[in-house]
Amino acid sequence: MLLKSLELQGFKTFPDKTTLKFENGITAVVGPNGSGKSNISDAMRWVLGEQSTRALRCSKMEDIIFSGTPQRKAQGFCEVTVTMDNTDRELNYDGDTVSVTRRFYRSGESEYRINKTLVRLRDVHELFMDTGLGRDGYSIIGQGKIDSIVSAKSEDRREIFEEAAGISRFRYRKEEAERRLEKAEENLIRLHDILNELEERVGPLREQAEKAEKFIALDSEKKELEIGLWLETLERSGKIVREVEEKIASAQNSYEEVESELNVLSAQIEQNFTETNGCTAQMEEARLKASEADELATRKEGEVSVLENDILHEQQTIRRLNGEIESAALTGQTLEADIQEKEQAVKAKEAEAAQNHADFIAFTAQLEELRAGTDSTTREIDAVSAELVALNAALSEMRVQQSSAESSMQEIRARAETVDAAITESEERLAALHTECEELDAMLHDTAEYIQNAENTVQGHEMRVQQRRKRAEAVKAEADRQMLDAKEKERRAGLLEDLERNLEGFTQSVKTVMRESTRGNLRGIHGPVTRLLKVPREYAVALETALGAAMQNVVVDSEDAAKAAIRLLKQRDSGRATFLPLTTVRGTVIDARDVQNMPGFVGVASTLCHCDEQYAGIRDSLLGRTIVTEDLDRAAEIARRIRFRYRVVSLDGQIVNAGGSFTGGSAARNSGLLSRSAEIARIRADAQMLAQAANETLERHKTTQQEVLQAMVELENAKAVLAQHREDEIRFKTEAARAARDVETETANLASLRDEKESAAKRLSGFVQTADSAQQKTEETEDKIQAARSKMESMIGDREDAMHRCDETLQHLQEIRFAGLAIEKDKESLENAVQTLKAQQSERAARIESLNQELAESFEKIKAREADIENRKIESAN
Repeated sequence: MLLKSLELQGFKTFPDKTTLKFENGITAVVGPNGSGKSNISDAMRWVLGEQSTRALRCSKMEDIIFSGTPQRKAQGFCEVTVTMDNTDRELNYDGDTVSVTRRFYRSGESEYRINKTLVRLRDVHELFMDTGLGRDGYSIIGQGKIDSIVSAKSEDRREIFEEAAGISRFRYRKEEAERRLEKAEENLIRLHDILNELEERVGPLREQAEKAEKFIALDSEKKELEIGLWLETLERSGKIVREVEEKIASAQNSYEEVESELNVLSAQIEQNFTETNGCTAQMEEARLKASEADELATRKEGEVSVLENDILHEQQTIRRLNGEIESAALTGQTLEADIQEKEQAVKAKEAEAAQNHADFIAFTAQLEELRAGTDSTTREIDAVSAELVALNAALSEMRVQQSSAESSMQEIRARAETVDAAITESEERLAALHTECEELDAMLHDTAEYIQNAENTVQGHEMRVQQRRKRAEAVKAEADRQMLDAKEKERRAGLLEDLERNLEGFTQSVKTVMRESTRGNLRGIHGPVTRLLKVPREYAVALETALGAAMQNVVVDSEDAAKAAIRLLKQRDSGRATFLPLTTVRGTVIDARDVQNMPGFVGVASTLCHCDEQYAGIRDSLLGRTIVTEDLDRAAEIARRIRFRYRVVSLDGQIVNAGGSFTGGSAARNSGLLSRSAEIARIRADAQMLAQAANETLERHKTTQQEVLQAMVELENAKAVLAQHREDEIRFKTEAARAARDVETETANLASLRDEKESAAKRLSGFVQTADSAQQKTEETEDKIQAARSKMESMIGDREDAMHRCDETLQHLQEIRFAGLAIEKDKESLENAVQTLKAQQSERAARIESLNQELAESFEKIKAREADIENRKIESAN
């Protein structure tokens, strides 16, 4: 299936007929903004059946028609035709080329054509189903379409996937079939109701038909008799025939009027039923929307709870980070104090070194003065003095070496003590880190168990939510069924009330009398017998049979009221009726003591119904001489017992007449004239019970809905606990990795300290040897100096004091030099300590920076979650 051409005329910016042909390969439409490129894709989308004006980028459908320019007038219609190659029969159409045309007039009329044949929009949709084209297809991708597909709900994406998978046609057919089945089911329900109503009318109509047949038979018999009397009673008989024919015509007209009224009532009933179904559907839609809103609000509240738990966790993290920052800050302050102390010590050593250098210069100047004063003596003892100087220099060198070795030994021993303390501390830290790693491993193991338990708990809560949802749906379905049954009962009761109100089943004469009584034209009319007697449902058939045609009798106050009603019927030619004046009709009730103990005896008919006391005579006159039994067999036995003096009626409507004749057949319906009021009351009671049951079921549905919400809350809490355990697991893993890194770092540090200790031991051994050698050489040099001095005692007798002073000066210079060397060593050691402390301070600063960054990230997370909570609360409120 290939796109061959697109023809546009009057569509948006194409007033003239424009044909775009698409050859093999890629066809691109380029141009500046506003040149109408998108109108081509809109035309393609429109001709394939698009109905949304928003998708066509217009406010109303008339906007797609060329609206004209100052130079050209507007078009009255627009038309787009797309032609496709169908040689591979991809489209379900028997033709190598398929052209789809859509035309729209400014008046609002629209038409669709396939290969110039007028079709429906539905035919166009079905043609392109499962091809990727059409209004819901994915072959036309416009601006923002990809983003809308990605961000669409799962139901919307499912439609695209179904279209791509080729099953949308079947889904459409399934939905169409389901709609037809639902419509057919609704029609069946209406037909069933109509059938029931018509079946309920069959009984009275059958009785009327029997009367009509009897009338026809009597009429025929009358005509045969009139033939014999034709000659002598021709005029009178002719008059009687005309009267009878007029009565037949009147009865026919009455029958036609009843039939037309019945048709009108049937149409009205069907219309009311359709409106009731529409209201029920609207109620169901509103209830569904309310349920969806409740579920959405519950889900949003659960999400808010999860976000609040996340905020609480982040706040705990912030407090922990603040504690670490404060600890690092305190440690940094301690390091800063140590650095300042060491720097002050370095400055003190520098001042001491400067003072030592000044003393050295002063003693050197003093020595030069002494030597200048004793030049002559010095020249005399140059050899001895040179040797003494050399020896003293060697002695000084040896002492310097010894002092330097001793100072280095002291420094190495001090450092060794520091290293030993550091090794001990490092071993303790390493042991603590190993313990921490073991504790973290145990905590990870416990957390994994907690996660497993939490996952099991979440699964259990999910199953509980599903079960409670199913239970709530079942309760909801039951409540809907009960409510529909109650409405059906109410509808049926209303229908029966309408029939009762309209006196359906009564003769035209009775209707006329009751209508005129209602209007006030007749007075003293109480109503038909059936409206004055209250009969239990189980006796309705028997009493209707016992009353027979007497059910149509009208009860009046007096003879005058009966005469007035008869005159009115005669004047209006509305038929005949039987009237029962309360002042003249008196009834008697038979004595049934002889048969009341017989099997099957139910009672005298007058005792099986109720009425006001003023109508007791009427009741007794109609039913006081009729006995009711359980069935026909019992009726026959009782009739024989009383020697067929009274009429006996069974509960199913069979009659044993006085004198011994039997009348019977199919049972009468429960919706007869006598039982209609009882039927209405019963149906009303049933409807009320069903409505009450429906309300109780709705209350149970609310309870089950609350249980569902409670289960969902418990599920969300379980998910929050699971998320908390998973966060703990991540945190423990992070802490375990950090502890492992600290173990590695501490192990390397401990190895370095141990290497340093071994190196210091080797250096200490070398310095010990150097100090011992210097001590030995110093002693030898001192012996030589002592010998030279003894030798010079005779040569410098009078210069002893001067030389003694020179020796003292030299001694001072040597001490100053030794002190200078010691000061330099101490200064170097202090500078090294300062560098070490500054390095530790840099590490602490980096650690504080990292903690501040984590703290900022936690604050950002809290802000994001609080914003998300506000959004979800707004959504829940909406």
